[in-house]
Amino acid sequence: MAEEARRSLYTNLFLAGELPALLDRLDEAGVETIAYKGPTLALAAYGSLALRPFGDLDLVVRERDFARAKAVLAAAGFTPAIDDFAAVRHLSHEQAFEARSGRLQVDLHGRLFSRELFPVALEPFLSRRVVVRVGEREIATLRTEDLLVVLCEHAHKHLWTRLVWLADLAHLSAARADLDWEATRELARATGSRRVLGIGLVLAAELLAAPVPEAVLAWCRSDAAVVKLSAEVRGRLFARLPEELVDLELSALQWRSRERWSDRIRYALTPNESDWMVRPLPARWRAVYYVVRPFRLLAKYGLQPLRRLR
Repeated sequence: MAEEARRSLYTNLFLAGELPALLDRLDEAGVETIAYKGPTLALAAYGSLALRPFGDLDLVVRERDFARAKAVLAAAGFTPAIDDFAAVRHLSHEQAFEARSGRLQVDLHGRLFSRELFPVALEPFLSRRVVVRVGEREIATLRTEDLLVVLCEHAHKHLWTRLVWLADLAHLSAARADLDWEATRELARATGSRRVLGIGLVLAAELLAAPVPEAVLAWCRSDAAVVKLSAEVRGRLFARLPEELVDLELSALQWRSRERWSDRIRYALTPNESDWMVRPLPARWRAVYYVVRPFRLLAKYGLQPLRRLR
């Protein structure tokens, strides 16, 4: 454990040391950037770069600046981490880059929320941003009230499979005694993330004693779906499920966790990398995926209960 802690600290220090120069390059190109997760989360929630492992740097820019930010990274020696998906990058709002023989990894985001949700403007988050001091440099990041919702959406996207994501919520809650919980709830309502936020806060409070106010927990549990879904997530938090079962449950959880039918329909119809992998097509044929996706999901998941029963 001590060796793993040292290795994690060295990685964290290396990445944190590379962040300021990278932000300077983006700033010189006129690209306004927010750094979140990574070193800013470690310092804001845990108070130390040694206490929260991370393996890359996450940067979010306006969608209109995405191409310019990619050019800045390319000029700095970064290359796309997954070249196989070059023809399908239009289906994603993020792209991974790497440099230094893979030691330095950057995830560039054009949105804070998944494409399956209706677009959420970045401008309000930029206007509410705060700074975290990383070494001698002040780095712009999300305010805690916004970060809680964003982190819950990220954990939800990956089926809440890592306990550390709940620890982040618990430590963020503890680090800010003056946290504006009403602002967090309002953002969750506006973005259709109420159930997702509820799952995260309920689990963080139940498993890790996160200091979430009782009134906020009562608001979370007032939705019966939150109570049921959080119990399901908790029950399989450390379960090792077959890959096909994970896929099935991921889709079901994503569907049931959206309180707005508009988001459910958008989730069902929005293509992703999996659709491209089934039948790779050039970018000019992207519209085909919107037609094919419902039938692919029906073929993959609609018959899954029969397969499991057999």
